[in-house]
Amino acid sequence: MAVTIGLLYPALIAGPPGRQAVDVEVGIVGGALLGLMCYLTAIYERARQRRLIRQGMWAPAPPS
Repeated sequence: MAVTIGLLYPALIAGPPGRQAVDVEVGIVGGALLGLMCYLTAIYERARQRRLIRQGMWAPAPPS
């Protein structure tokens, strides 16, 4: 998911006609930052879930 967001953002910013060089740079940097933010959020959430399971405060739903 993070890779998808990181790739789609530059395409949306730098893709339209009439773009300038700075648009491409902003798209690449912005996409990298958005992808990194999503990746770090996912890592944090997984760690939180493991901690809650370890403390016995939360049990994941069984697979259906």
